[in-house]
Amino acid sequence: MKVTCGNCGQSYNIDTTKLPAGDKITTPCPKCKASIVFSSDKNIKKTFMTEVAGDEAVKEGLSHKKLDSEYYEFFESGKLTSIIYAKDPYNYEVLKRSLHFMKYEIRTVQNNYELMERLNYHDYDLLVLNQSSMEADEEIATMISTVHHLSRDKRRKLFVLYVLPQGNTSNTYLAFSLGVNMTMSPEELEDFVDIITAALQLQDITYRPFTTALGRSSDNMLY
Repeated sequence: MKVTCGNCGQSYNIDTTKLPAGDKITTPCPKCKASIVFSSDKNIKKTFMTEVAGDEAVKEGLSHKKLDSEYYEFFESGKLTSIIYAKDPYNYEVLKRSLHFMKYEIRTVQNNYELMERLNYHDYDLLVLNQSSMEADEEIATMISTVHHLSRDKRRKLFVLYVLPQGNTSNTYLAFSLGVNMTMSPEELEDFVDIITAALQLQDITYRPFTTALGRSSDNMLY
């Protein structure tokens, strides 16, 4: 398994057969000594794929049906929150189950209007956009434009992941050109939990000086 340190960006290949069983493993980075957190149980992620492939509701597109709870924007304090836009039922279900495993509260949007409503009432942590074909999805382009118009602090809090056939987690230029934080190919979804965990750790470290300065300026603001 390949894991990446969210502090220094160094990647390591780890033999998971020699690790103890458990949903989460924390180990120090050999290079910078920061903590690397990842899932050691590949069966957990493969279970997502197996369950989804055999789920009749997914095949019929019924998994996109919203639950009553999705119409409300109340979240417990400190709760991780995410939004998913995915037309492909299979990828949608894998993303949903992966985020649920990561303890995220999940909301689904079908278009840019619904996204704007969500972002207007809550500062989300993660936005996942899934393009199911090689052809560009105009709805996604509009959503990315909406994200660009968020206030600076709100945009920096929101991590935008774009899943598309030509995506690549290591291609930072592609992500930059598309206006998102990271791109991912559908083939990489099996390692979604580990990839996103490392990416969010790196983002937290990258923007920590900004958030610290923002907090200080707020504290010193005169009313």
